[in-house]
Amino acid sequence: MDLEELIVEVRERIGEVTEADFFTDAEVTRALNEGLRRFSNEERWPWLFTEFSGTTTIDDENFDLPENIALNRVFGLNIMDDLTLAGGQMLERVQPMEGFRLKHQYRNYDGVPRWYYVSHTNLDTTAEPPVIYTAKLIPVPDLEYEVTGIYMFVPPALSGTSDEPALPEEYQDALPAYAAGILFLKELQISQKAGEQFALYNAILANAVKETKQFDADEVVAWGRSKPVRRMGFGESILSRIPSTLGP
Repeated sequence: MDLEELIVEVRERIGEVTEADFFTDAEVTRALNEGLRRFSNEERWPWLFTEFSGTTTIDDENFDLPENIALNRVFGLNIMDDLTLAGGQMLERVQPMEGFRLKHQYRNYDGVPRWYYVSHTNLDTTAEPPVIYTAKLIPVPDLEYEVTGIYMFVPPALSGTSDEPALPEEYQDALPAYAAGILFLKELQISQKAGEQFALYNAILANAVKETKQFDADEVVAWGRSKPVRRMGFGESILSRIPSTLGP
């Protein structure tokens, strides 16, 4: 459903089918966007996963993360360079105070980054969304490394009538249910009607959790552990630094 259809659905639930007696379209849209934010934050939904890529700058410790990224949902950064770091290397995220300490510990050293921490955003200069987080890399990169990462994006707010929510269609009924519940409480003070809509929202939420969190038939699950990590020996650590262009 697009925004226009969602607004109509909300008005049908609150009894404003023929005339907007209490709520403007802007109020209904705000309630729908609140429902979208709430639903998206309920779980780590698989449809929010996305990957990004970028490039570091030589002798520059700063690396900007993508727009509309949930800070607590950055799952990994990997750096790679085909000439000197053929195997790639995962960066370890540390807390800002620990990163600040490491930054000064390696202040006179450039090399392959091993750690990163989120140091600041663009809000101190632009003072408006979208928020862009900047990560500091430690040590300072000595080359232009390719950076790839995976994270969960923040769904964009609905504004135009043809906008569709970043939500699978089978769960989109949760948005008008949540919006209707908020509007019932906001102006009409009808707690029973609000409770009914919130119950519908929670039912769709529970169904989404059940359907997306269960394992498929082709998945092999090992309870209580992750897949074994192959440890690199001395020879392997050297080979990972040998470029693929070297040799016969």
